Amino acid sequence: MQTSYNHLNIKIATRKSPLAMWQATAIKSLIEKAFPGSECSLVPVDTTGDKKSDISLAEIKGIGVFATEVREAVLEGLADIAVHSAKDLPADPYPGLKLACIPKRGDPRDALVGSHLKDLKLNATVATGSQRRKSQLKKLRPDLNFIDLRGNISTRLKKIPENGAVLMAYVALVRLNLLDKNIVDLLPIDIFTPQVGQGALACECASTNDELQELLRQIGDEVSYAEVMAERSFLSSMGGGCSSAIGAFCKEVDKNMESFEGSRFNMQAMLANDDGSILVRESFISESNESPESFGVRVAAAMKLAAKEIGLSW
Repeated sequence: MQTSYNHLNIKIATRKSPLAMWQATAIKSLIEKAFPGSECSLVPVDTTGDKKSDISLAEIKGIGVFATEVREAVLEGLADIAVHSAKDLPADPYPGLKLACIPKRGDPRDALVGSHLKDLKLNATVATGSQRRKSQLKKLRPDLNFIDLRGNISTRLKKIPENGAVLMAYVALVRLNLLDKNIVDLLPIDIFTPQVGQGALACECASTNDELQELLRQIGDEVSYAEVMAERSFLSSMGGGCSSAIGAFCKEVDKNMESFEGSRFNMQAMLANDDGSILVRESFISESNESPESFGVRVAAAMKLAAKEIGLSW
């Protein structure tokens, strides 16, 4: 089947940030390695989120601000594939596009940059643009102060508060080779739930292009795809976005060696109010042969009930 993809010229739409360009280049490399003779080119796109980097995600209603223009490039015929950081991709399907693959996921954890958590002094300042991160860290350290943070990775690292830290995705530091530049404190998933899709890349193409969907599936990782689709189903059912204090991380825990469909997954889900004073974090195990989407819906229903019982409206 691979020979049908030889000599294809595939255009990949991406944001212009250094991290986004790294991500698109990684997909380019996967395709060209898997299908010798094919060639990929990048189509950099300006997004609303990048244009309004001085405004908080909450103010610009963060859902989709880093994805819409990249998606539209495919629908308008300017590109064949849209590559996103999966955490920036709204949970609901986009008309005309198919989320065709997710390559093997990177590290999903968050990290403090500039100081270890235990070394942050009383009332120290932490910079982050994420309500999810702020709420969880506030729960761990109610004394901390927070300031908003936007911009690409290098810009953020230049804004580490004096005697404070920046809170961000660890995988971004890995992919841009920035680990040796600053003190980095990885936050364990059991006390700090990642954002839905964090660490993963998402590749979309036209929903009518069966050939391209098949190509993308062949560079994808079915376990990572199932894990992220379960998280996205949870997020969609909760009605939340990247500006909400909500997180989830799904992981395969019981692999069925005979049939992938028989594998079981664990999902940790988290909801919190803005100041972290009310936070619920629970773990769930999928049923045998339960689809990722159904699992996500079930977890959302359970989390809504748990939130209601402790006075957290959702």
